[in-house]
Amino acid sequence: NLTPSDNIDTYLTNFCVWQHKKRLRETGGPTPDWDHALLLSGINMYVVDGYGRRKRHVVGLAPVSGMCNSLNSCTISEGTNFQTVLVAGHEMGHSLGMEHDGTQDGNICNKDDFVMSPTLGPGKTTWSECSKNYLDKFVLTSQATCVLGRSSHVNIIHQFIPPHKLPGERFNVDDQCRFRFGPTARHHSSQPKSEICRVIKCYVKSPVKTNVSNSHHGFYSGRGLYAYP
Repeated sequence: NLTPSDNIDTYLTNFCVWQHKKRLRETGGPTPDWDHALLLSGINMYVVDGYGRRKRHVVGLAPVSGMCNSLNSCTISEGTNFQTVLVAGHEMGHSLGMEHDGTQDGNICNKDDFVMSPTLGPGKTTWSECSKNYLDKFVLTSQATCVLGRSSHVNIIHQFIPPHKLPGERFNVDDQCRFRFGPTARHHSSQPKSEICRVIKCYVKSPVKTNVSNSHHGFYSGRGLYAYP
């Protein structure tokens, strides 16, 4: 009974209400069966700007500091490519009280280098000191009870013992470029292997251009090293 929408604000509202009702129905009360709900969507969503225009550049949305609140502990992300994991992490950061780097009062962290950058891009796979400070403040609030409980330990490493493989072991750099930029894309052969763990340079034949993408976990980058960006 979840009503989809390509308006991301509407879709997020519908999803947050839906998961809230489902949580109460399944648990019989306010005790959560999950701490946070994440929806990955294949819809190309839009946001309406201040002039009423639809902008399709949006890829995720979350209520800021919504974590542990039954109605607001929810995020939505477009789940159409390997960038999804970074978008989901970014939106969950908002749920944990984090603001965009370099754009808020008192946030002096570089806006182009970290997960909480206001724009999506390659190499933004670590958290800034500003994000860590936001998180420290959030976990000290009375709302943050759900993130303080001890979970049961689950060992996920066995999932990647052969024949199971990490994405970077299954797909070479040409594959990764094609996934990101289309069938005419391939890895730019002039790129040093030492750079690939941070970013992959892709050459696109039609139209001719060079783009960059994040590498995937487990890619062999030479000299006995594997990429874990």
